[in-house]
Formats: sequence, structure tokens, C-alpha cells
Amino acid sequence: AFYVTLRSTNLIYGSSSGSIGSLYAQNDSIQVTKGVAVTYPFGETFGPRLFNGVLRYTKMKITDAPSVAPSTSFAPTTSSYQDFHLPNKGDLIYYGNMFDVVTSSEKDITIRGLALHVFGTEEEVVEVFTKEGSHQGYEETRHIWSEPIQASI
Repeated sequence: AFYVTLRSTNLIYGSSSGSIGSLYAQNDSIQVTKGVAVTYPFGETFGPRLFNGVLRYTKMKITDAPSVAPSTSFAPTTSSYQDFHLPNKGDLIYYGNMFDVVTSSEKDITIRGLALHVFGTEEEVVEVFTKEGSHQGYEETRHIWSEPIQASI
């Protein structure tokens, strides 16, 4: 699960019908679920809401055949970065958005970064929290989530 948040109400995201946790978008490697808007930090939620941005990821390359020459690398090879552009359905702004990312069981996927849309031109501090499993039931439970990765945008 991901919690992407600003300290202002400038994160652009989408509104949606349906239920929280249902499928929002997918490609051959990743499924993203409908999530919730969250008051900063870990406050009141509203949903369902749609993350509006891009997930950057890599796939692990697993090969069955050994290399021709001896190899000194013990790490599997990863593919180049791939970007999953989620539908641009940004019609609302608020502090943050929680959503789940599910990978296909056959692929070892690592999320390497993300892009998001913000309202305005002022510098913002974005915080990204993660946790194993779903965000559902943990929207206001800070200690379950990772320490945030912070960046100025």
C-alpha cells in the first residue's frame, strides 16, 4: 500500500464511484486499486478516490539457462525502468491519497519511483509512506506504515 501526501491541499486526484479496494487500473504487471483521500497526516478519509500519476517500476529477469561464461554476479538482472501512467482523472485536490498496488504473482516487481500532479507552482514537500498489504483498515494507524520518503517538488 502507498500513502502519498503533501502538507497542503494541493495533491490532484480523482473521484470515483464503486468501492474502495476495487480495481482502478491495470497493465500486464500491476493492478492499482481505488483508494481514499486522507487528511494530513493519517486523518479523516474520503473515498473512493483515484491516484493521479505515474508508477515507475522494474521487473526482475529470471533466466533458466546459465550464462556461457562464468559469472561473478550473485544479483538477478533487472529490466530497465517501465512507467505505468494511470488515467488522468484529476478533478479534486486534497492532502493525500492512499491506494494499493498488486503485482501479478508471476513477476517480481519493484516500485522505483512515482510522479504525481499538484495544483499550483509553489514548492511542495511530498511524503510517501508504504506498508505491506492493503491500506484498508490502517488509514489512521501511523505506526503500521514505514517512515516516509520525503522530497521537495
